[in-house]
Amino acid sequence: MSASAAPTNRLKGAATRVQLGVRIQRQGALIALLALVAFGAARYGHGFYGGSNLRDLLGDNAKFGFIALGMTFVIMSGGIDLSVGSVVALGGVLAAQQS
Repeated sequence: MSASAAPTNRLKGAATRVQLGVRIQRQGALIALLALVAFGAARYGHGFYGGSNLRDLLGDNAKFGFIALGMTFVIMSGGIDLSVGSVVALGGVLAAQQS
């Protein structure tokens, strides 16, 4: 290798590492999800992948998805409403009283 080729190779290697780092940062949530799924599969075996587990997981967390969807529209419209937590609490109290 010549003296001028060594810095060029180092720069290419550094650029490749930076691109890899950017890709990992952009996909951080997906990587974390895959790590959690792998941990759950290793810890709980084949029952982790069962349909009942997925149904329970989605059913228990659906309310948070609806709240997040509503907050998304509020933020997109330019209004920042911090009272969502209190409205959710009020809804929970009213639902508990009706039972």
